[in-house]
Amino acid sequence: MNTVIRVIMCMLGGICIIVGLSQLVFMNVDFGIVCAPIIGAALLLYGIFFDYVNQHTQNKFLKALRYAVIFALCFIIAFSGFLCLYGSSDNVTYDEDSLIILGAGIHGDKVSLPLQYRLDAALEYIDKNPDVLVIVSGGKGFQEDVTEAYAMEKYLVDHGANPDNIIKEENASSTTENFKFSKEILDRRFQGGTYKVATVTNDFHVFRAVKIAEQNGLEVTHLHGKIPWYTTISNYIRETAAITKLIILGY
Repeated sequence: MNTVIRVIMCMLGGICIIVGLSQLVFMNVDFGIVCAPIIGAALLLYGIFFDYVNQHTQNKFLKALRYAVIFALCFIIAFSGFLCLYGSSDNVTYDEDSLIILGAGIHGDKVSLPLQYRLDAALEYIDKNPDVLVIVSGGKGFQEDVTEAYAMEKYLVDHGANPDNIIKEENASSTTENFKFSKEILDRRFQGGTYKVATVTNDFHVFRAVKIAEQNGLEVTHLHGKIPWYTTISNYIRETAAITKLIILGY
């Protein structure tokens, strides 16, 4: 049994390291990408020294480290499963007045694959509700040549969306600002009246997006875009940490 656990820890650690380092080379740097190889190294070291740790269970530090690693791993896996199920359960009604598309990383002036998946989901929504007011929200970040909103609008228009129905929100640098600034636009557009809002993001991000929207006074339905398989580990690590922070600090 110990051998099986040891092998599993080493395999998981190696996968996290390889995936994390490859993303550091080919993708924009973020918290999840940086954490993936660090967590992978911890798992790999735990697997390599598994027998040593077990032989020194009286050492309080090693004992605490052992339980911390096991708990953290189980928590991330279980919570990631919840986020995946929640995020993939769309509840849009296709009669919303506005669709807020949350920005993600771009490469120069081209949308990244995760962002493309969000935009493709939005295009499917627009086909069913062509009069919806679309807000593309995202500012210019590190390693980006234009604002995310600009790149998103261009992608939508190039794929048949009506430019007259699209509003760019180009100042947001976080999910909180996405909804805060988008709500300001909607309040002006609908002159303080009531309106229904849907939001589009990737599946792992839906739960937190909905909670942050509520914090900013928006009741939103949600639609998800998938994610590239090779970003799964870093995305769910980052999202677990972000939601933990949201619960503890409230932002």
